[in-house]
Amino acid sequence: MRIEGNNITFDGFEVSGPSASLYQYPSLPDEFAKLGIYDADNALFRHLYIHDINNTASYCKAITAWAGGSLTVQNVLEVNLNCSRIKNSCQVDDSGEPEITFMNCTFDRLGNDVIADAGGFYRDGGVADITNCLWTDIGGTGFRYIYSDVLLPGLIDMTYSLVCDTVIPPDGGVYFWNVVPGTGVLQDQDPLYTDPLTDHHLQSGSPAINSGDPGITDFDDTPCDMGCYGGPYGDWNFEN
Repeated sequence: MRIEGNNITFDGFEVSGPSASLYQYPSLPDEFAKLGIYDADNALFRHLYIHDINNTASYCKAITAWAGGSLTVQNVLEVNLNCSRIKNSCQVDDSGEPEITFMNCTFDRLGNDVIADAGGFYRDGGVADITNCLWTDIGGTGFRYIYSDVLLPGLIDMTYSLVCDTVIPPDGGVYFWNVVPGTGVLQDQDPLYTDPLTDHHLQSGSPAINSGDPGITDFDDTPCDMGCYGGPYGDWNFEN
């Protein structure tokens, strides 16, 4: 971890278990986030492996930006949260207009929930930018993969990403709610994980290979892959 004023960097952490917390802002109930920023913080979360939170006591919001500040989430793998009430695995919220950016992340098997406002990512204030990310099997019937409280241009800018309800349970859900997907967004195309349960590297022939933002390259200077092992910081691995 590195702290310089209000700038906070976390690089290379594994986060798991019902009481897991990497950086949690003060004065808010534990249900609000396992990882988050609050007010004037500016944070970078990179190379995090978030899995098996198994929280049955409250809502499970694994990554949250709240009441201002900016959060960049880069090359993060979030998988198999197993929460009784996932509600939102990631969220940007409140009138402080925080900013959250996801780049080259993979979100897979985050829960099965039919709460009306449940979502894999939920915007309820502030703005969000999603690029080169994979969102697969994010909940069951009634669940929303990418969810904004209102439909207005620029609140969620999602490009060069993939959403897919693959054969791995749970099944169902709605990909976009009050969100218009942008350039390069693929739907209903299986990313072909090497092993959907244990290894989220992409197999040869994956539609997510070389399909990321053309202005970004992988760490080996090839065209950018989507997902947590793509992009300039994709040379990492917590799995296996």
